[in-house]
Amino acid sequence: MQNDKYIYLIRHGETLSNIYNRLQGWSDTPLTPKGVIQAKELYDQLKTIQFDRYYSSTSDRAYETGEYATAFQHHIQRDKRLREMNFGIKECFRADELEFPEGTNYITCDWVPFGGENIDLLTKRIGEFLDHIVSLNGESSCYCCFTHGFSILAAIRYVDPEAYQRMIEENHKIGNCTITTIKWNGTYELVQIDSKNL
Repeated sequence: MQNDKYIYLIRHGETLSNIYNRLQGWSDTPLTPKGVIQAKELYDQLKTIQFDRYYSSTSDRAYETGEYATAFQHHIQRDKRLREMNFGIKECFRADELEFPEGTNYITCDWVPFGGENIDLLTKRIGEFLDHIVSLNGESSCYCCFTHGFSILAAIRYVDPEAYQRMIEENHKIGNCTITTIKWNGTYELVQIDSKNL
């Protein structure tokens, strides 16, 4: 029988682009003082879990969140598959500067014509990451991953499309430094979404 494996997906702390409501994607802005506090507040929760590996998006805002959340005590491996959705030439635009086709929003809009990605490409990328880490041999069974809001939504879409669809319909946004947990035991199971507590 396979051992249960748990994947904890944590969105980065607040950034300057979050404050000014700008698309970040593969671009980056630093954590705000509030974002640093949010990341540090994760430490007391995360230290109670014996994580086998720590991962982060290659974006500094996610990596720095991981450093603060682990009190700089653990090696965090960067992985580009955990990056946010790429918005192409629309990155750094303000939300009120954008017009979306009817029935779409940030996550469901196709950014490929602008040199970016769409939800299918993002889901494929995140799914490849999830499949890779649950296939790792050995006793590793608990993974901590610092990533981004749309990347977490794509992970939810990969493991539980119905839950993802409900979130889209409810316009549910993943909060800064919240935790989404996925379990693997031969199949994926969505354990919790967007929580402040483990």
